[in-house]
Amino acid sequence: MKECPYGLGCYRKRPEHFDEFSHPPEHKIANRFKAQKEAKSADKSAKVIGKENISVKTSEIKEKEKTLSEKFGFYFTKVPGIKSTTWSSLSFGDLLRLHPNLESSVHFNYMIDLEFVLKHKPNSSKILLVSGDTLFQGREGIPHNIFQCVADVPQFGTHHTKMSILKFREGLRIAVYSANLLDYDWEERTQVIWLSPLLPLLNGSEKNATEFETDLIEYIDSYSLAPLNSLLQSFEKYDFSSIKARLVASSPGRRRDKEKWKFGHLKLRKLLKQAKSCNKEDQLIAQCSSIGSIRSRDSWLFNEFLASFMTSADGASHYTKDENAFRLVYPTVEQIKCSKFGYSSGGSFPYSAKTHENQKWITDYMAKWQPDKKTGRSRVMPHSKIYQRVSDGKVKWVLSGSHNLSKAAWGQCEKGDSQFHIRSFEASILFFPQDFGLESFNLPTFPEFHNLAKIEKYSENDRPWLYDVKYLEPDDFNQTWDPK
Repeated sequence: MKECPYGLGCYRKRPEHFDEFSHPPEHKIANRFKAQKEAKSADKSAKVIGKENISVKTSEIKEKEKTLSEKFGFYFTKVPGIKSTTWSSLSFGDLLRLHPNLESSVHFNYMIDLEFVLKHKPNSSKILLVSGDTLFQGREGIPHNIFQCVADVPQFGTHHTKMSILKFREGLRIAVYSANLLDYDWEERTQVIWLSPLLPLLNGSEKNATEFETDLIEYIDSYSLAPLNSLLQSFEKYDFSSIKARLVASSPGRRRDKEKWKFGHLKLRKLLKQAKSCNKEDQLIAQCSSIGSIRSRDSWLFNEFLASFMTSADGASHYTKDENAFRLVYPTVEQIKCSKFGYSSGGSFPYSAKTHENQKWITDYMAKWQPDKKTGRSRVMPHSKIYQRVSDGKVKWVLSGSHNLSKAAWGQCEKGDSQFHIRSFEASILFFPQDFGLESFNLPTFPEFHNLAKIEKYSENDRPWLYDVKYLEPDDFNQTWDPK
């Protein structure tokens, strides 16, 4: 256990701080928490009937975790010292070792640390990295099995997709997630992974293209990159029928007519016409790690973004300008400071003071990061991007992936809505409960990402984290935040 840098002068009063840092024997607050912890431990021991019962219960919980993650495909990334009793956790190395024989892999991402990728690779199989930046320029000693192709990204756009396509001898796996290929992204942030079932080879049986496969092919084909052609052709060999999800992707460009419905929030609007049992009283809960320049709430947020996200099976868009109809989960300055990794977490939330100055009204819709306690991630800041439509307390659909709240990511209508403009590459996964035989995604059949019963709006004293502002009050590591 690390020593607290404040020693006897420590004034912290959060129990988590005293779990992580040691203090001098005469420290009164530390001793009080220690006594409380020992009392709780003794109370728990008194209630235990026997070790066999504990073992059985633990086994049941682990089996439930496994079943839930395998059924829906949702996982968290592994954070050292954090345990979840909802979704299981995977590291990047775990993804590459899902089956014994990895033959090749393709990784689409925004920020890629080559050393991180090489550290986790299980063998010398071919690795293709797709990003918006040149990774190998001026570098020597690049392994012969590592390749890269660079996406054509327009001005003010990014290659923000985070997706891995893993070809094993046993079959194909697809993972869509929110983490960059960086150590701290996988080990110090709350990230969500969607992992497909194992897609087997067809072995000569008739091929029927699924909706997900069509989504994926349209997206990858939009890159117009020769190195990806063999990947597209390889999909013909696999059976995608076990995937119960849709891919909602974004790809840069200006599109008209039928083409404009292939990507971005218009693609989502089209798919949400399948959303049953949604109504005018619904609430959209969005959680993301960055916010783009929106400026006026009426022009894009209401008339485009919410118009798409609140579309239902009747074809109508049920959205309202009521503040309670939309919640944007985003950490406060205090939450970043008091998080498990302190101010260092703040670099993952690049919302700027200049952008916020022009849209301070958005604070009216903001809510604190408060996940379900069973996730174990209340103090691990969320780099995930999760959107949920809630109707009478029931989650009617879930979308998870790389999309933040921005025009660049979701797209913007132009020329009297006849043209749709997207600047960035993105990929997210959309789920409907009816595809799993459920009425909604709620406990106990579907663990909640957020504590829906306790979505807490910002108070008058809460401030959203802005990465380019100085914060001088020390965190638990005695660090301050200077963006320079």
